[in-house]
Amino acid sequence: YSTYPQGMTFSYDNSIDGYVVVSAYDENALNSSGKLNVPDYYNDFTHGVKEVKAIADGVFEGKTDLVTITGGLNVTKIGQNAFKDCTSLTNALVHEKIEHIGEKAFYNTGVSGGIQVYPALEHVGYGAFARSNINGFYSYKSLENFVIVDGTLCVEEDGVYTMLCSPMTKKDDSL
Repeated sequence: YSTYPQGMTFSYDNSIDGYVVVSAYDENALNSSGKLNVPDYYNDFTHGVKEVKAIADGVFEGKTDLVTITGGLNVTKIGQNAFKDCTSLTNALVHEKIEHIGEKAFYNTGVSGGIQVYPALEHVGYGAFARSNINGFYSYKSLENFVIVDGTLCVEEDGVYTMLCSPMTKKDDSL
């Protein structure tokens, strides 16, 4: 394991040929505005410079002083409960390369606004955005794995739509 200046700890994962954020910062690592920068690359001086490709399960869970996340542009997987109960968090780390969002990854956060869905996304876990304040999902590109119906993220199989995540006008655990 190697530690980044903001107190995140990384582990090299040979199966993805990249690094995984495996533990969170200490409270003194955030700047005064609660901003956390996930690096795009990391070097542990053993495996060399590689992309940071994943955030492990529960890494930032309960970090109520975390307000915004920047960077992380090479992250493809966000583990379950990764940002769960980060009640001050206002943005979700969802970008063009994200393939997997784990169960309750952004559960009970302050994430609001619309969430753009990109074609690379293959999996959204149960309750990934439950108890957050998002007002819908949208995409500017055609999606292979999902359908968006009135801002609700769905999976379509044989003409049957199954809702995965919807705008959070209700705050329950069903989505």
